[in-house]
Amino acid sequence: MIPFVLHYTQWHYSKGVSDLLGVIQNFLWFFYHFFSIPTLLGTFFSPFQRLGEGYSKTFDPGQWAETFVLNSMMRIIGAVLRTMLIAMGVVSLAFTAVAGLVFFLVWLLAPLFVLFLIGAGLTFLAVI
Repeated sequence: MIPFVLHYTQWHYSKGVSDLLGVIQNFLWFFYHFFSIPTLLGTFFSPFQRLGEGYSKTFDPGQWAETFVLNSMMRIIGAVLRTMLIAMGVVSLAFTAVAGLVFFLVWLLAPLFVLFLIGAGLTFLAVI
């Protein structure tokens, strides 16, 4: 029984911790790439879904102003939507990081909790 406990403890605090940190890192990598934060920042003021009008070759101030307003609106809509996606990505990353930290701490304290439960059980049996 003692060799099993020692072997488990060695695994739990070496390979188990290493694998857990790898899992947390994979989740962070996934959300970072799922929301494409660098791409969204790089194309922040691009038109929404590349919608826009081309400027006419002839000089028509009314047509030019109409095209300018439409293209500006598409860029503003694109920036607003990208802002919301970036915000969702940052919130997801923050939530994942906090959840990973909590799970990591639970992982580190789990064997101590088992020892506490064994001690509490023995104490309970001694009272009866």
